[in-house]
Amino acid sequence: MKKLSFILILLALASCTWAQTKAHYTERLDSIVFHWSTRKVEFAYNAKGQTERILYYRWEENGWLLTNKREYYYDEQGNDTLRVIFDQEEGKWVILQQRYTTYGNHEEKLQTRTVQYARGEMLAQTKWDFTYNKKGKQIAATKYRTKKPGEWIKEMTVQNEYDAKGNQVKEVYEYLNTQSSEKGSSIMHYDEEGRLTTQIDSVYNTLLDGREWRRTDFSYHDGKLSMMKEMLTTIDHDMGHQSLDESLFDPQGNLLQTRRYRQVNGALRNVQSISYFYNLNVEGTSIMGYDFVPEILGLEENGKFHHKLIMLSDIDWDEDDEDDENNGKNRTRLYYTILEK
Repeated sequence: MKKLSFILILLALASCTWAQTKAHYTERLDSIVFHWSTRKVEFAYNAKGQTERILYYRWEENGWLLTNKREYYYDEQGNDTLRVIFDQEEGKWVILQQRYTTYGNHEEKLQTRTVQYARGEMLAQTKWDFTYNKKGKQIAATKYRTKKPGEWIKEMTVQNEYDAKGNQVKEVYEYLNTQSSEKGSSIMHYDEEGRLTTQIDSVYNTLLDGREWRRTDFSYHDGKLSMMKEMLTTIDHDMGHQSLDESLFDPQGNLLQTRRYRQVNGALRNVQSISYFYNLNVEGTSIMGYDFVPEILGLEENGKFHHKLIMLSDIDWDEDDEDDENNGKNRTRLYYTILEK
């Protein structure tokens, strides 16, 4: 069953602009090396400091092997209008995907259109159309798919609701195609200061007879987010399963640690712990390319990095080898260049 978190990630990507607007940067993000040098990404920029290209590498016996890349194009306002994903095939670059984005008079995102390719031939296209109210809040999104130019089939709808203060209080989505009959909703609750305190997500898939319930609670200290606790319950064919993610934030609002628990033999067990390390003297907004860090690390939903992220360290515990203290230890490092002032 498709997870609701995947849908939320898509909508989050559809509602934000990756273009960086800061005119002056003090540092530049050059590369991120994952898990003891098994994978690496490198960043290249245009004259305005916007991310122009991301290169992806895999470690081989003879060194780093370039496997694929992404290129980004912007309009005069700095909006991300085109992203192209390439793959290596027999030493040549071939296009895997193109994503086009159009904007309105107030730089609101009106449409994203994605074209998928296979072996140089267009495979399919999808597009999202977005609708806003008079206050600029996104109230609806509709997804279409086609295999033939001009023949768009409505595949998914999303509806958003807001309270009098402008807080989003509800989101409902539904798949409309014949291959999947999935519906989902999110209900949000806020405190008197307008801070999100609880979000309850639910999914129902008639094809798989599967259900999901996700409850996320947010805690604050001195006005800043201090903890996020996410409990997920999944039921497939009358079989239940639970998991728990706890995210801790430092006093500056940076994501500090994530602890993941999964159900093992009927009980929740800690299977992974990820810690994040920062230079608190450097603001993230002063770093060229920093907007892409949550996307590259797969943390679009809760990747709050207000300061310069130096490293993240994660430990995975293997179910069959709990006593091995070196089991599953990984480090990911970020490398920067200080720019001339």
